[in-house]
Amino acid sequence: MTIAEVENKIKKIIVRQLGCDISSIASNAHLQKDLYADSLDILSIKVSIEDVFDIVFNEKELQDLLHVDAIVEIVHGKLK
Repeated sequence: MTIAEVENKIKKIIVRQLGCDISSIASNAHLQKDLYADSLDILSIKVSIEDVFDIVFNEKELQDLLHVDAIVEIVHGKLK
């Protein structure tokens, strides 16, 4: 799976959780500051990403799951 495909799937998960428009999600968007996600939203996004990609995040990665580009990089790295 290409990094662009990973990013697209992650953005769709975020759209489904936050109800925002996919075009409003910049690659460097911060989930809380830019997209106004609360802690429950972030947890739901994390769980959905783990389910969709069949991966598990470790503690260090969980701390980095606030920027879309960081999420994409972590997920893409786990899929290699």
